[in-house]
Amino acid sequence: AIPLLNGFFLAKGWGDVSLAFTGLYLAWFPKQLFKEKKLRVSPVTAFYVNLLTIIVLLNLFLVIYRMSDGIIPSTSWMDWFSSFPSASQKDPLWQINAALILMKGIFLFRIVGLELKGGDARIAFEKIFIVHVIVILIFSFIQLGGFIARGDNYQGINLPFNDVHSYGSYAVFLFVAFGYSFLQSVVNRNRIADVAANGQQGSNKKGAPGYFSQIHQLSASSTAYALLALAALLLCLISFSRMTWIIMGFFSLVLVMMTLRSKKLLVFVGLLLALTFFAGSITAPKLLQSENVALKRAGSFFTVKNYEKEESLQVRFEIWNRALAMIRDYPSTGVGIGNFYRNNVHYKDRSMGRWDLENAHNYFLQIMTELGIPGLMLFIMLLATLYSFDGSHPARKKTSEKPVFDVRIYKYGLAAYLMTMVTGHPLLLLNQQFLFWSVAGLISSGHVGKGFMNAGVQPFAGIVKKIGIVFFSVYLIGLGFNLTQKRLWTI
Repeated sequence: AIPLLNGFFLAKGWGDVSLAFTGLYLAWFPKQLFKEKKLRVSPVTAFYVNLLTIIVLLNLFLVIYRMSDGIIPSTSWMDWFSSFPSASQKDPLWQINAALILMKGIFLFRIVGLELKGGDARIAFEKIFIVHVIVILIFSFIQLGGFIARGDNYQGINLPFNDVHSYGSYAVFLFVAFGYSFLQSVVNRNRIADVAANGQQGSNKKGAPGYFSQIHQLSASSTAYALLALAALLLCLISFSRMTWIIMGFFSLVLVMMTLRSKKLLVFVGLLLALTFFAGSITAPKLLQSENVALKRAGSFFTVKNYEKEESLQVRFEIWNRALAMIRDYPSTGVGIGNFYRNNVHYKDRSMGRWDLENAHNYFLQIMTELGIPGLMLFIMLLATLYSFDGSHPARKKTSEKPVFDVRIYKYGLAAYLMTMVTGHPLLLLNQQFLFWSVAGLISSGHVGKGFMNAGVQPFAGIVKKIGIVFFSVYLIGLGFNLTQKRLWTI
């Protein structure tokens, strides 16, 4: 429902998914706490989620503490706090909104991790992503049709999400997930055919003709995966996010290499991507001269020699330098969650006009700037725990075309999503928090189903938890030092 609700609200120009989720969570939490009497998900991942949650709450404590000379509420304190619902990123109270955005994503991670009980529930969850592709396509074509009807230029489609880059981040996640599912189904089908024909395990090292010579005989599920991957490919292209295009090409090679393991097919895909870029480079001058904004953007992507002159890259380099300066000033606690937008202007080396008030355009830098180096390390270690174990479940029957649940589908997709965060910051948006943490919860639940707590992984889990405690302790030391200072925590 997240893309559907968000797209509807954006199209109408009001509201968001926040209130709907709040009602859902408040209805779910008491039942889970008092009836089920458990709040545990994948133990190591949940441990890092808990540490990150505590840091965010301590961050909010500092916000309240710095509102006045002390923690005791005053008339001015209450007046200031009453403006919270209408706070924008320019307002100090935006820190509370920014914390809520992150916390709601974490809450959804808890819901998903606890409600996905067994492989059948996870298989049902997979159907959600099929619905997402359909919903995004509908909103995208509605927006595209509106542009064409009005005769407007467009630089990228963003419905049902809030901006082009976040749209591209989720589109490339869907492309990689369904692309991997399709290739894996082809491999499994060929293995089953080999076993049936030869009475032994089939080889996985066929050439491209060996895999696709009987493409017309693909099963319904394989065909569906192929169509969904093509639909997601279309979404990536019309996003006009250049980072999305780069990651899409990179993962096309990775998926062929990791699933089919065919050198000939790998060379073919590599040549196809190279020829596409070569053809684009030849036509780039004409694209740059086009009056269509979207075609100009495509032309700039293929013009390698102009990258160093590209304004968007120059802006990112400038803002990344500001982020590094903030980290030098507040390495252990950061400048406060939600504070980058308002504070970065005080660190600028030169004026870039409208770029004075901006976010980091790199979520890893953003979280390190706002929650300190410990905050970033906890986030990275949290992600590392999701990739630490295979988590794929064996098929129920030998003739099955695919495992009952294969968490690798979502690991590859999430990896592509994370790479878009190098030049973007999708997780500043609530809808993206929901989508990101739901995938993280799905992967984490796969670990539980794989026997994450068996004796063989206990020592590893203990070491990982100790690393988390070290980073958390550094944050607490910085917090204590911060409270003793007379100067304002943030500008």
